[in-house]
Amino acid sequence: MAKATKRAIAGVLTLSLLGMFIVLGGGVVSAASEQDTHTVTFNVKAAIQLNVPETTYDFGDVDPINSPYTATGAVNPWVRCNTNWTLNVRGSGDFASGSNTVPLSRLGWRYGGGSYTAMTTSDAQVRTGTKTGGAGVSTAVDYQLTVDWDDDVADGYSATITYTAVTP
Repeated sequence: MAKATKRAIAGVLTLSLLGMFIVLGGGVVSAASEQDTHTVTFNVKAAIQLNVPETTYDFGDVDPINSPYTATGAVNPWVRCNTNWTLNVRGSGDFASGSNTVPLSRLGWRYGGGSYTAMTTSDAQVRTGTKTGGAGVSTAVDYQLTVDWDDDVADGYSATITYTAVTP
């Protein structure tokens, strides 16, 4: 056989094998496949955090001559919340030093200027807000203490003031 004929036969065989390779899917066995889905669900609940960094506010030595005593930004409650919220304040009861007392209502508070509100043992709304984002918000609350001539001389008068942050 002549070289040209051998080359022609080899070319025809190569093309035939290549054609069969393509027709049969490239010689690769196709895998079976099937898909299915499911749904992922969750509920985002209201979340709120409150931090009052000032553990104590001390008016120091006070007297009725220089009363009232004002403390601008005496306390700065910080709130972080993912929905609408309310910040409330209340006192535990009258200021006490041993058996001596001064009415709780002599401590006034305010937020954002304006007149002072007398502290009581019931929750009073300081402010409201919407979701704060991750940074949260700080609320500067001013205090005003009134000392009267009838108050007993004593050291260490104290009362606990509670801030509460709530969601609807």
